[in-house]
Order: sequence, then C-alpha cells, then structure tokens
Amino acid sequence: FPDPKYFDAALKIGELFLKIFESGQNLITDYGTRKGISATVILDPIVELYTLTKDEQYLNFAEHIIRQIEKKEGVSIVSEALRNKDLENVGEGKAYQLIWNLTAIVKLYQITGNNDYLKAAENAWQNIVDHHLSITGGPWGGIGKHYECFNRKGFWSPYGFVETCSVMSWIQLNRELFECSGEAKYFHEIEKSAYNALLGAQFPNGDWSYHSFANGCRHAANFNDCCPSSGTLALEELPELIYSQKENGIACNIYGESAASITLPNSVQVRIVQETEYPFDDDISLSVFPSKRSVFPIYIRIPDWAKNVSIRVNGQGINVDKGFYGDYLSIERMWKENDIIKVEFPFEMNIVSKSESIQKPQSQDEISRVNWIALKRGPLTYATNGLIDGEEREKTYQLPDQNNEACFSPVATPKSFRGPAYELQVPGKKPQLFLPYYEAGGRMPGKWRLSWIIDGIEKK
Repeated sequence: FPDPKYFDAALKIGELFLKIFESGQNLITDYGTRKGISATVILDPIVELYTLTKDEQYLNFAEHIIRQIEKKEGVSIVSEALRNKDLENVGEGKAYQLIWNLTAIVKLYQITGNNDYLKAAENAWQNIVDHHLSITGGPWGGIGKHYECFNRKGFWSPYGFVETCSVMSWIQLNRELFECSGEAKYFHEIEKSAYNALLGAQFPNGDWSYHSFANGCRHAANFNDCCPSSGTLALEELPELIYSQKENGIACNIYGESAASITLPNSVQVRIVQETEYPFDDDISLSVFPSKRSVFPIYIRIPDWAKNVSIRVNGQGINVDKGFYGDYLSIERMWKENDIIKVEFPFEMNIVSKSESIQKPQSQDEISRVNWIALKRGPLTYATNGLIDGEEREKTYQLPDQNNEACFSPVATPKSFRGPAYELQVPGKKPQLFLPYYEAGGRMPGKWRLSWIIDGIEKK
C-alpha cells in the first residue's frame, strides 16, 4: 500500500536482521526448525527490500544468507539442487520453506544473473513436479513423517497432506520462473493448483484448511495458524497473473472472467476483456480494445491437457498446430477496437491411474498391489461427494480394462453447486456422485472427499 508507515516498518525489521546476523557472529541457520531452513526464509523479504531500496547492504546480506545455507550440511539447497538431489533430503523436506527459499533464489538470479541460482531452482521445480505434487496440484507429504515434509521420491499415497502455505509458495515459485523464461509450463502448474488445491482449501465463509487431502476430511485451521493468511495471499496474487506482457505483446496466462489494461512497449494501451465460465465450461471469449490500431502479438496459452483446440479471430479460424499444445500460440495482426478472439479447449474426461505396491523383504516380488483411479475434466480434479453410502471411506470398483471413462455419466448438478457433475456407475454398486474437488463434500468442515478410488486389489 502507498503508505510510508508500512515501508518504514519493513526497513526497521530489515535493519534489525542486519544488526543481528550481518556480522556472521550469529548464524541464521542455527535458528528455526528443519536444520535452519525455516529461518532462512528471511531471504525473500531481504531480496524484496533490496528491490525496493537498491541499498547494496540488503543484496550483500542476501548473498551472505546463501553462503550460510550452502555451508550447512543438509540445508545447502543450491548445490544439492544442482546435483538433482531429491528435496526430501534438503532441510528435512520441509515443503513450504524449501519452496519459499527457491522463490527468493530465483529473484536473486534476476538481480545478479548467477545462472547457478536459476538452474538450481529449475532442477528443484522439476523434482517437485515429478515426485511431490498431489493430483490437486499442491505439494504434498506427511505420510509416516512430519505433516509438512516431502516424502521420498517414488513413494505415493492418496492420503497425502497438502499444506495451504505450500500451495501459496508453489504459485509464487512458478510466477518467478515464468518471469525468467516465459514458458507456459509454469502457468499450467499455477492453473492446476489454483483451481484445485487452493480453492479446495477454502470454506464458503472465507476460512481455510491448514492441510487438505486428495482423500480425506475437510477441517478448518485455527484463527492464528499461518495457512489462512497464505491462502488469502495466493488468491490475492492471481488477478495480477491472468495477463502479462510477453515480448512486445500480451500473454493470456489464466482463464477466467476478467479484464485488464496493459500498456505495450510502443506506448499503445490495450484493454482486454475475458468472458467465460471456465473452468466449468470450455468456451472463452477475449475482446481486444487497443487505444489505436496497432500490430502486436497476443499469446494464447494452450493447456497441457488440451486436445482439438479451436481458435477464431472475428469468426475466422486460426490454424493451431499440435506443436503449440502445452505452449503459447502467438496471434500477431493489426488489432482494432472490439476484435474478438474465440477459444475453445474441449473438455474431455481423463482417468488417471496410480498403483500402490508392497514388496517382499529382500526381494523385488510384490506381496500385493492396489490400483487407484481418479477423474479429471479439463483443469479440474474431481472427487466423490462425501463418504460412500454415508459411512465407508473407500470401496473397490472393478472398472473394465478398456474405456474406463464410459463408467462416468454426466448427471444434473445438485442445487447450489457449480459442477458439472458425474456419476460412477458400475454393475452391482450404488452410483457414486463426483463433483469438482473444491466443492465435493459440500465445502463444509467434517465432510469427506475421495479423489482416488480403488479400481482393484491384486494379491500375489
């Protein structure tokens, strides 16, 4: 906010940290939990203070914190990420603080140009995407260890804990990496986490969950927990991410009802208005209002799940080569007032499969295997609406080997929900209602959501 008292307060806090830690007599990695990784999150606000003030003492202090991080065994996030070490082994795998530190490291790259910072963050990002994300798009952990720490890579459970703070920092990390590269993959991750993990952690009255679960019960955080403020912060950040400048044009990054005014490098001001029911419906209309006729590109992000994409400008079709799927498609032309881009990403049901196996001791042979499936539609993850038959946490549904999607039929969306809704219909079983993850179970405390259901148990 443009009020000097906030800036002055931030400066005083920064000065206090400099006084205590700048000399090196007190090591910041000796404070906080998880071998000090919880304390080193001060790196991000210190970098922000340098960005605001251009005072070199804050940049020097940020580099000083990095050196302390790198000297401490089990915390050296930059060097470990450069070696592609799994994040479970850094800072004891504390997800929120690891990702927050990585966000600061990307900001330091933007200031210093140190490529090791960027490469370390990119490696860590890939490790999280490959091994540490829930189907809802949130960083997860907490099975058999601390609720907020990553599990070992290769381990999977449908009951993983997703901390709302981790979702917020994950969105911020993707934001910063996009700033460096302009790559669409970072907004694919923001979209998935925003429309599933983030919204799925909020209650209708504005309260938030501390942890949420792909399979599990909704519960509200205490009023003084960290996650309510983190969830609110993540929601607050999303509007500024919907559009951005990209090269000499405008990138449409997130789809949802919105409007923005953007000034291009050539000083042309462009108002862009998005009308859509996305993520519930797959039609998007973008109206373009430049201050004067002008040539510039508009970049349309094509989601990584999209198929058979259709894009039209003023009714005329645009060729969308499959090479642009999962990337940005550039539409460069002479834009005039009220030009309209119509985009359709046809939503298809997608069955995701996972397996849980138990191996014999000292052998690669399995004792048993449990096959799980989950339903996705476009950007939305789905979940069953409450406990099965009101009492059972899970039940085995033996789906056919081919065309699993045919077992899910569209049904009328219950009153007061957005849906769309589907029923799982398997012979001999009671139909089970599926709704988007964020609203399944009625969005109320104590209600269950099951994103993963058992498709079969194989005994060896």
